[in-house]
Amino acid sequence: MEMAVCSGDEWQRFERSLASFYSPSIRAKATRKKVDYAVRLLKMFADSPAVVDEFTITQIQEYLSARGCKKITISTVLGTVKAILNKAKKKRMLDENPFDVGDLIPRITRRAMCRQHAHHSIDDVALVLMKADEDFELARSPQRRFIAARTRAAAWVFAHVGARSMEIMRAKRERFDGEFLHICHEDAIDGHCKSEGSDRLVFIPGEARSRLVDLIALSGSSQWLFPTVNGDGPWATGGTKYCPLGRIKALAASVGVRGMTIHSLRHSFQTHARSRWGFGRDQVQLVVGHTDERTQDHYVHIDRDNLKHLMGRVGYF
Repeated sequence: MEMAVCSGDEWQRFERSLASFYSPSIRAKATRKKVDYAVRLLKMFADSPAVVDEFTITQIQEYLSARGCKKITISTVLGTVKAILNKAKKKRMLDENPFDVGDLIPRITRRAMCRQHAHHSIDDVALVLMKADEDFELARSPQRRFIAARTRAAAWVFAHVGARSMEIMRAKRERFDGEFLHICHEDAIDGHCKSEGSDRLVFIPGEARSRLVDLIALSGSSQWLFPTVNGDGPWATGGTKYCPLGRIKALAASVGVRGMTIHSLRHSFQTHARSRWGFGRDQVQLVVGHTDERTQDHYVHIDRDNLKHLMGRVGYF
């Protein structure tokens, strides 16, 4: 096999190469932070990108374990390392990604990751959506009604399209035509769109669409689809109890559904789309914005109720 050749300051060249991949196509601050941390770890245990091997990855894993990192954190870091090494391989700065040679992410951490991002049953999601409707109907003052409408619309939209948080929360109203939402990379602000491959038109189903239209009617002239209370910015941040994630967690907890997040709703949508609603892999990929269909393998879970529903169709007479 022809060896990769790195000249000059190899790590600087490696980081410049990564910058060409991750900027401007990925603007999420969290993603940048993970990539920078992964590069620092690689530089700690390898003299150059060309010599990164299985032993290097094992050293990183042991270093993180010694620092008391949780299994899910180690899996996340190693996943980022794997992704950037794939990019190094494409640039011929690395002959072989060590992750392609050995099983370097232990099964136990994979199980931890699956538990962390578990999906929710059809009944649990329905219960949360009904609670969101109830809270909206009970809200009396204009401000409380707006806040309830915003939480309700967020819950319904995320449950029905499986989008990433910032794709929806930072979307501009002009991108919604009454049926389709254009998730547009050109409008990206601090992670609105994960990558250029995330550009897509997403059809908002009828029931979710009606909740979104109610929110727009209460939002005044704000340019944002999900605005702040005063309408001058997108509802993308806030205190623990007031940000989109906090509101959805609290909504779910109020009806006894534990662990619901925007990301777990993304897992739920993809699970039920494939195993209950009859979506194909390509269709799910188009809706949720995966650039690689293999990513679905991480998101689709075995749902016993869906399996029971499908098996109920089996018969010979």
